[in-house]
Amino acid sequence: MVCTSLGFFVSLPRFLLTFGGCTPTILIRANTLILEVDVIHQAARTGYDATHLDDTVRIYLVGTGGPEYTVNRFGYSTLVEIGERLYLFDVGRGAGQRLYELGIRPDLIDRIFLTHLHSDHFEGLPNIWMAPWFLFGNERHMKLWGPSTSKDMVDGMFHMFSKDLVARADEKFKREYLDVTVTEFEKGSLVYHEDGVKITSFEVEHADGNPAFGYCLEYGRYRIVLSGDTAYHPNVVEYGKGCDVLIHNVVAVGGKALENGVDYTPVTRKLATPEAAARVFSEAQPKLAVYSHICKKGLDGKAGDDRILEMTREAGYPGALAMGYDRMMIELQGDEIDIYPPNDLEHVGDLQ
Repeated sequence: MVCTSLGFFVSLPRFLLTFGGCTPTILIRANTLILEVDVIHQAARTGYDATHLDDTVRIYLVGTGGPEYTVNRFGYSTLVEIGERLYLFDVGRGAGQRLYELGIRPDLIDRIFLTHLHSDHFEGLPNIWMAPWFLFGNERHMKLWGPSTSKDMVDGMFHMFSKDLVARADEKFKREYLDVTVTEFEKGSLVYHEDGVKITSFEVEHADGNPAFGYCLEYGRYRIVLSGDTAYHPNVVEYGKGCDVLIHNVVAVGGKALENGVDYTPVTRKLATPEAAARVFSEAQPKLAVYSHICKKGLDGKAGDDRILEMTREAGYPGALAMGYDRMMIELQGDEIDIYPPNDLEHVGDLQ
C-alpha cells in the first residue's frame, strides 16, 4: 500500500473506499475476489461455528439508506456478529430481505437495539418478528432495547397482527414464541453486558426524533461505535475516539435540489452534513469511518456518493473512509480491518 499526502481512491462495483495519509494497521482487501466473498458468506449460512475465530468480529451493513426510496439502498440496519451471537442495531425497511440475502437467517435475530423511534428505523421489525414464526416455528423470544415508549411500539405490533396471533397459532407455532422482552432507557447507560460483549447507549441530538441515542459495542480489543441519527454531537466523538469502526449518518443536498426552492434546513439540522461528519471523524480519529443511513437530496446514484466523499475531504478529514452500501461486510481480526463489497446474489437459494 502506497500512502501519499494527497491520498488515493479505490473503487469496485457498488463499492467505494477512500484513504488519506498512512493507516498501517488497516488492511483493506480492495482486490478481494468475489469467490472469496461468496465463501465467507456461504460459511455464515451454515451455522457460524467452524469459521469464526474468537478474535473475529464482523459488521454487516444490512441497510444503508434513509427514508428515501432508492434502487439499491434499503432502510438503515446494522448487524454485528461475534461468534454465534448476533446484535442488530435498528431494523429499517427490508431488513429481513437483506439479512436473507447475506445468508443470515432472520430467525436467528433475537437481540435488537433501537437508536430512536422514527418509523424508518423499525419498520422492518414486524417482518423479522412475525415471518420466521409462521414460516419456521421460530421459538426464540426476541429481546429489544430502546428509548422510552419502545414498549408501546411493540404493543402496537401485537394489535396490528392480532389476526395472525389467533389464526396461525397452534401446538407447533405457539403464540408465546412471539413474546418480546423490552428494556427501555431514558438516558445514556450500559444497556447490555453478556458473554464478554458490552453495549452502551449515549445521547445524541436528532430534533423531532429525540430521545435519540448512539451505541458503543465493546468486545475484547474491539470497539465499534454507531452514531444513530444525529447532527454533530460531542458524545459521538467521546465514544468514538480511537475506535476500530465509527459508523455515522450523513445528509447532503446538491444538484437540482438546490434550485427547487425547497427548504431542507429542518433535515440538515437534525442529521450530519459531510462537513459535520468530517468534524466528528477528525476529532475522534477512528481507524475506519463508514457512512450509513445515507440521505441524499438531488445527489442521485454513484455521482452523489462520490460528491459526499469529496465534501468530506474538502472539509478536512484525511483518514480511512468508506461509503456504505447494502450487504457490505467489514471484518475485524487482530490489527486488520478487511472490507468486502456486497456479496453476489446469483447463487443465493430460497429460504422456505
